[in-house]
Amino acid sequence: MPKKGKDVGNLVQACLSGETKNALAILKKGTPIDACDAQGNHALVAACCGGHLELVKALVERGAPLELKNGIGTSPLWLAAGYGHHHVLDFLIEKGADVNAGNSTKDTPMLAAASKRHTQCVRRLVEAGARHLTVNAGGDSPLSLAVADSNTEMAAILLEQPGAAVLLGRKNDKGVHPMASAAAGGNAELARLLIEAGGSLTDTDANGATPLALAAFCGQAEVTKLLVGKEGVDVECTDNSGATPLWLASAAGHDEVVRV
Repeated sequence: MPKKGKDVGNLVQACLSGETKNALAILKKGTPIDACDAQGNHALVAACCGGHLELVKALVERGAPLELKNGIGTSPLWLAAGYGHHHVLDFLIEKGADVNAGNSTKDTPMLAAASKRHTQCVRRLVEAGARHLTVNAGGDSPLSLAVADSNTEMAAILLEQPGAAVLLGRKNDKGVHPMASAAAGGNAELARLLIEAGGSLTDTDANGATPLALAAFCGQAEVTKLLVGKEGVDVECTDNSGATPLWLASAAGHDEVVRV
């Protein structure tokens, strides 16, 4: 490897590992702060990926570009959000970094944080005005990702945002909407939250199953009890195969659900 390329590689590795003294020494020798290695990584994205706040500050003070993306199109802020480094995220937001800069697959920092259970990062992005209605390549929104992960706290944050109600009925590419996901997952608190926000009790998934049918099939007794007691829920509804919630629960051996 030519010396210049080796210096860049060493700089990126030092930043990823949080070796502030080493990284700054390499920069002092003349390696450009925006130089990229063979994978398109540079000092700031590496430091943000590693969550090294003091090094990130030092790099930004020395002119590291906030919006320079790496080889797969992720910005420094995207990496901070995606890896859950909320202190680094706070600093980058304060410096004016783009909170909506997507990667090569159009995933935003908000989607990255939501998909990895980084609730604090989602909260900070929301407070900074990041878009929360954007969906990823699979049709999932930050809200549907939070629900699929049974993250009640994150879902509550997102449901408080303007326009969030439109996401309650949105199905991803697999035909699953948030209420269906919550029912199948068995989180009664989360299901109740979605219902209070206007989540549909009658919308079906790709197989024609209602939230009640999914809860019954998955053996989620607590959610089944919650849904059975709600106005408008048809306990005799059938999916595309003609199966009722009771039949699904019985066939799957979920005796506790059958007794509901």
